[in-house]
Amino acid sequence: MPGLASWHPAAAITAALARLAAVAALLPGEWRPLQQQFRATLLAVQRAAPGLPRAVVHGDAWPANAVVMPDGQAALIDWENGGLGLPVVDLGNCLLECHLDPGLPAGRPAAWHIRPDPGRIAAVLDGYTRWRQLHDAEREILPEGIRFATACIGAIHFERALIDGIHGPTMDARLGRLRNRLAVSQAVADLAAEHLGQPGTRYAEPGHSDVTGA
Repeated sequence: MPGLASWHPAAAITAALARLAAVAALLPGEWRPLQQQFRATLLAVQRAAPGLPRAVVHGDAWPANAVVMPDGQAALIDWENGGLGLPVVDLGNCLLECHLDPGLPAGRPAAWHIRPDPGRIAAVLDGYTRWRQLHDAEREILPEGIRFATACIGAIHFERALIDGIHGPTMDARLGRLRNRLAVSQAVADLAAEHLGQPGTRYAEPGHSDVTGA
């Protein structure tokens, strides 16, 4: 049997909520909206988790962790975060991170910010649903699945900044990235829902979309 993925709710949610509780009294006022969204996302996924499918997931699917094989097929590498987890969380994070290209400059934090691209979202969903269909419960929780990894990572960054005392440009860039991810998450979720169509439409056939007419 595989081990648990890094973002498996059994451990990740408990740890993230504990981190957020530990820094609650130390939060600057401008950080509180982030903390509130992180907590709301974690609790929403926690409530939904018992009714969600589980499977082996990658845990960090984005373009830098994919290679194109000689036959044209793409393969995922770097499976250290993988294991048993929630597919909707894995897909949700991929719908955000698919907007980033390999080789982005480390010294330009804004280059790591996401602007939702309907074409990339459609490509991920078309490829994903070629092999696996989302359950209705997964569609319902997908917006929180998109925000889930950001909430877990945000709790870690808050702990390091407010308890461990890590400050400076690197932490500022990380916090800026968190704000960006939350700011665009609903737009990404809306584009994903539009492309998937309503449950029971012909998008249930792999590779077909009511939006594209493919």
